[in-house]
Amino acid sequence: MDGEDDGMKPKRCPYCRGERIWMALSLTDHVWRYHCECAECHWCGRMAMTKKGAVIKWNLQRNYISKH
Repeated sequence: MDGEDDGMKPKRCPYCRGERIWMALSLTDHVWRYHCECAECHWCGRMAMTKKGAVIKWNLQRNYISKH
């Protein structure tokens, strides 16, 4: 994911359990913010000011659908 060197890796998607997670950059209220998004179901995580903050918020999300 974008060459993150700090060891932070996003967990699987809390909605579909997909493994392909990408970092997205959005402009909200004239401020650029990051969030993680699942490439399979397009589930979006909460926004943060930094990439690391976005990964932390993504990893703290609860699983919404248990498919196993």
